[in-house]
Amino acid sequence: LAAKKINDSNLELIIEDTQSDNKNAATAAQKLLNVNNVDLLLVEFSGASNVISPIALEKNKIMIYDSFSSEILNKNPNSFKFYFDPYKEYKRLGEIAIEDGKKNVAVLLAQLEFADDIERALNSLSGLNATYYYFNWDETDFRTILTKVKNQDADAIIAMGYEGNFLDMFRQMEELGINLPVYCGGRYDCLTDRIINSTNVSGYTTFDIVLSDDFRNSFLERYPSASGTEIMAAATGYDMVLYAYNALKECPNHNTECVRDKLLNIKLKSAIKTKEGDPWLLYLWDYLQYYNSPYDQQSLWQYTQQPTDKKH
Repeated sequence: LAAKKINDSNLELIIEDTQSDNKNAATAAQKLLNVNNVDLLLVEFSGASNVISPIALEKNKIMIYDSFSSEILNKNPNSFKFYFDPYKEYKRLGEIAIEDGKKNVAVLLAQLEFADDIERALNSLSGLNATYYYFNWDETDFRTILTKVKNQDADAIIAMGYEGNFLDMFRQMEELGINLPVYCGGRYDCLTDRIINSTNVSGYTTFDIVLSDDFRNSFLERYPSASGTEIMAAATGYDMVLYAYNALKECPNHNTECVRDKLLNIKLKSAIKTKEGDPWLLYLWDYLQYYNSPYDQQSLWQYTQQPTDKKH
């Protein structure tokens, strides 16, 4: 869709599938940079982003990545982040839990590099008593942790992980008779269509991006059976391509310094709702807060028995 919108024969998109394998990600990046001689890299997911970042930096190429991780920004001056900020979003989830009268919370976190950001965010909130439990990113059995949560007499759970983690976690909560509200993010990690359709997620709260009506309608016209998760993922990829193209177009020699500067100032119609006229790229490496973030208008969805459009 992005390439069709751009309609420029000079644009060449070369796609490599890492199959969620970090070794494949490194091999793909080396091929793209050394064989295909690409001008810029677009990378999905935290694992691949962490592996590819030093490779891109060595070649002095811009990398735009879609991941929770902010640590890459500290290490790579040519990196741009295209996703939520874990500190800000989980601080807001903690605030909402407090507003809902939840004070004694169990916090379940995958052992990923941004878990520390989440812990700092929650610890900054007065009135929230948080007990932390950590699990491996590929964990499938949460019964031991959940039993501790049950014995803790927590009145809510705040959690971060991947779809597979949450699918098993929520099923095992039902198995153990744990009926607590859960605050988690983002939506297409913890409250995907698959999870909603196969577990009881009544009263759970998450955050999500807000799509423009034009993009949603265009995507569904072309892919009518697409799930909400697929539409959200497509929206970020769509915007990444548009921003990359427009920055490269403004730099005839595709000079990295020029591209970096242009990325910070591009204004265009996005698949994701933003403040009028604002660019939606979030970060430069040394700018560790939101940069004209569209997520000021994000929705915090609260699910009842069925997903609704109720905003928390």
